[in-house]
Amino acid sequence: MSADAGTQRTGRQDARALARMASALGREFDGDLLLDATALGAIEGLEALEELRTHQILEEAEPGLLRFGHDKLREILYGDIAAGERRALHGAGFRRDCDV
Repeated sequence: MSADAGTQRTGRQDARALARMASALGREFDGDLLLDATALGAIEGLEALEELRTHQILEEAEPGLLRFGHDKLREILYGDIAAGERRALHGAGFRRDCDV
């Protein structure tokens, strides 16, 4: 596997992880909260967010506020998350929200 292919694969995995976290936060959410609630570094998080926006999975509802381009996307992502992982994602979002 080339370095470019490995980077692209990691980027897709980061975007998927970010999308899963976003689905646990709801239809609309604060963009900084989303990035803070993930384990991604600042650069990786911003790159993953840009990938999700480029593919119209997430869009900016208003400055600083993001939402899913279509709620069905959120429902599918959220539905694929196991119950234990959902609790962990909700907990991470809640802890970050309390810190804000």
